[in-house]
Amino acid sequence: MKAEASLRIDPEVADPRIRDIVATAASRLGLTHTTTPSGAGHDAQVMASAAPFGMIFVPSQEGLSHVPGFRSICISGY
Repeated sequence: MKAEASLRIDPEVADPRIRDIVATAASRLGLTHTTTPSGAGHDAQVMASAAPFGMIFVPSQEGLSHVPGFRSICISGY
């Protein structure tokens, strides 16, 4: 069986101003952060033509993501 793509939506680039705002806020809170590309099919890809966007990815405990039982790390007090 061969898989064939039925839909292709090219990734969008997050607005640099929003990336800077998020990075500055993380730094002020003493949080580590990094800028990373994402090609995932998030709503931002569809909404990018209507408004600038940015995304914040939160690390998941044990590296699990998008599976039953995954948990995101919670920082109390923020």
